[in-house]
Amino acid sequence: MTKDCAKWLSDVEQRIPTVVLVARETDGTELSDVTVFVDDKPIAERLDGRAIEMNPGARVFVFKVADGRRVEQRALVKEGERSQVVAVSFSKSPGLGTEPTRTQPAPLAAAAAPGSETPRATPWRTVGWVTGGGGVVGLAIGAAFGIAAINQNNASNANGCVNNQCPPDGLSARHSAQDDATASTVAFVAGGVLAAAGVVLVLVAPTSGPSRGRLELGPLVGQNSAGAMLGGSW
Repeated sequence: MTKDCAKWLSDVEQRIPTVVLVARETDGTELSDVTVFVDDKPIAERLDGRAIEMNPGARVFVFKVADGRRVEQRALVKEGERSQVVAVSFSKSPGLGTEPTRTQPAPLAAAAAPGSETPRATPWRTVGWVTGGGGVVGLAIGAAFGIAAINQNNASNANGCVNNQCPPDGLSARHSAQDDATASTVAFVAGGVLAAAGVVLVLVAPTSGPSRGRLELGPLVGQNSAGAMLGGSW
């Protein structure tokens, strides 16, 4: 068992990689008073030339000197590779060769000039206009069916209907009047609900730039039918 364990330990030790850390000035002078961090964890407070065991993988080495200068070095530590050299070079002037350059994020939007308005998308306001327009259409259809119901009811009365008692000549007109009255009620209710919802959406929607929406409504009335035409742009 001791023999097997010794062999396993030897195999493991051979697979553990080691690195040798080196820091120099730009003129070639080697530095020893350097602290090194790997993945934000300190692994050396001074550089003495000794190999340091590490886990394999991609690593970020950060070398820092006492005057505040720092240099980052990325390296791939390979399994089984011994004494892999990770070297960096410091500039003589403090501040050079230190923090890596960070790209400033681009501003999200330029500030608007005083008194100007920046158009913003307000989908809820558009939905409100469309819903309100649908409500107006429903009310118009309800009114048209109401007018048609009155006309058909007058026609049935002229053909002898009294208290829903109708001769054959007036029965068809009375049925048409009842159907139109039902359609008128449904259209009025639906139109009122949509119109109210549209008003609420327009009022509570976020403020946007100048509105360019246009809504046009026109009635369509026939001899035995009625409707409305809605058009617009947003």
